[in-house]
Amino acid sequence: FLPFGFIVPHSNYSKENLILQQFTGLKDKNGKEIYEGDIVGCNGNKLKAEVKFKNGHFYTDPFECGLWQWISLEIIGNIMENPNLLN
Repeated sequence: FLPFGFIVPHSNYSKENLILQQFTGLKDKNGKEIYEGDIVGCNGNKLKAEVKFKNGHFYTDPFECGLWQWISLEIIGNIMENPNLLN
């Protein structure tokens, strides 16, 4: 994951293995920006969900950990680096 505007040294990366993630415009309870592909916890991290973007809007999967609760969500990882968090 590389944030927007991050300068990538050409010798270390190629565009084939970069994955762009869209910023939701929201921040979690700790002030961290929430991006598509982030894994968020809610209800004291008892429930975990992936942030997704489809048809022009962001949502969480599963839906029960919804972005409308963003003030209580906490980013605990992202799907590229921590896919096992959803198991």
